[in-house]
Parts: sequence; C-alpha cells; structure tokens
Amino acid sequence: MDVNVQQEQRIIIKFLVAEGAASAEIYRRLSAVFKSDTVSRSRVFEWCARFRSGRQSVSDDVRAGAPRTAITDHNFSQVETCILIDRRVTVREIANELS
Repeated sequence: MDVNVQQEQRIIIKFLVAEGAASAEIYRRLSAVFKSDTVSRSRVFEWCARFRSGRQSVSDDVRAGAPRTAITDHNFSQVETCILIDRRVTVREIANELS
C-alpha cells in the first residue's frame, strides 16, 4: 500500500477521532471509501488510541538504526542471473541458491 494513502487515512482517522467517532465506525467509513486499500482494522484501532491519547503527528515514528538490506551489486547480479536462466524461479528458490 502506498505510504501517501496510509498517511491520508491517518489524517481522516485523526479528524474522526476529534469528532468523537467510535473506532469501529471509523474503520467502517474508511472501508466504504478506500475498499481494498483500507489499512487493517487493528491499525485503525491502534491509530485511534494514539490520537485519543494526545498524539498529533500522522507520520510514522522514527526508528533507530538503518533498515536491513541485502542489496549489493553482487547480490543484484546473482538474482538477475537466476531469473534470466529460469523466469519461473521462486523467491524461495533464489534464497536457497544464493544463501
């Protein structure tokens, strides 16, 4: 799901919480508008609780450390080679082959 869609929904959640809407009602209304792009029910309830407890920001919290990644030129070329050899190769097969 697009980060902008998530943030847009958080803004709506914040607004509806300020209006006094119940968490279940907020989720129902989001689902009616965003359909399959709606954030999960548990996330809606989590953000409702955050806004009710006084949170103002709709952005994600900053997390410590750099994100884990395994993207290197070497890994990229190995994966590309596996895919060019067999276009139906699965992620699991690639992971097993490249450790």
